[in-house]
Amino acid sequence: MATDSNTGDIRAMVRTLGAYGPVMLAHYKPDNGSGAVFAADLRTILTDRYLAEVTRDGLFAMSFMDDTNLAAPGDLYELVRRAVRRYARVPA
Repeated sequence: MATDSNTGDIRAMVRTLGAYGPVMLAHYKPDNGSGAVFAADLRTILTDRYLAEVTRDGLFAMSFMDDTNLAAPGDLYELVRRAVRRYARVPA
């Protein structure tokens, strides 16, 4: 929930907690509600490379604090929608 970037913190958290079991990144939103930080984080997080790294370390899910930034004008909602369709896994 940092106000500048969260991608490094997320990597570190998942790496640490993943040693104990599956990790869910919950309640994600920059502390100051910054749309710019939110967008920059998601453009990094929702990539093949980043998701491969954090899922390898134990990440299995991510949730947002609210829909404020996703509902703001722009293309973030569509970016997330495409990512969910691309990366989501149906439990076996």
